[in-house]
Amino acid sequence: MTGSEGEGEGGGVAGGGAGSADVDRPAEARTWVRTWAEAAGCPAAVVEELVLLVSEVLVADAARAGATHGPRRLRAVPSGGGLVVEVELPAPLLPLPEQPAADDPRARLAVAAAAALSVAVDARPADDGGQSVRIQTRA
Repeated sequence: MTGSEGEGEGGGVAGGGAGSADVDRPAEARTWVRTWAEAAGCPAAVVEELVLLVSEVLVADAARAGATHGPRRLRAVPSGGGLVVEVELPAPLLPLPEQPAADDPRARLAVAAAAALSVAVDARPADDGGQSVRIQTRA
């Protein structure tokens, strides 16, 4: 994981503002998201759903045919008693199919997103032709 804004010494969250990090592996992302979600005061079940979905976005992105490898930018923004985590991807990953084929790299993400009770997944186009996948706690 490379430098990030809004983080204090040792990767802790400073000041409760927005922060970002470039992560190379889902394990790094899980640790980073967990830290931010806990600092935002999210209940344990919500933290786990955020962590799972961010990890599944990164895994699905890496498993796509022709996927480029390298760090992915994560951004956390506290939002009305919850948290929004954005994952910047170099190519669109969403929308998710309602019934993905078993060999679709998005299958696990689709199942996890459909089962999520505390968070919602959406996306918007990024300026560079990629996509910003947003995982947001539900009000």
